[in-house]
Amino acid sequence: MPQIFISAGHGGLEGGVTDPGALVPGTTEAAEMIRIRDLVLAELRSRQFDVLSVPDDLSDSQTLGWINARATLQDVALEIHAGSFSNP
Repeated sequence: MPQIFISAGHGGLEGGVTDPGALVPGTTEAAEMIRIRDLVLAELRSRQFDVLSVPDDLSDSQTLGWINARATLQDVALEIHAGSFSNP
């Protein structure tokens, strides 16, 4: 069965600094994407899909390496992001 790799956008180290993504009072894009990723993982697993969660502390290049080390041509990879803007 093909695997599904799911990564929560942001949260890893970029240039030696943790990337929180968009910032809003009380949370970050990284925290919200981890929460959503975990909900998606649980739902897909309940439907018998073979789903892997990419570790949250990897940089972009490490994320690709982690997936590529485990993936085959029939697999799919998904990274979850959210957009934001400020409205002064």
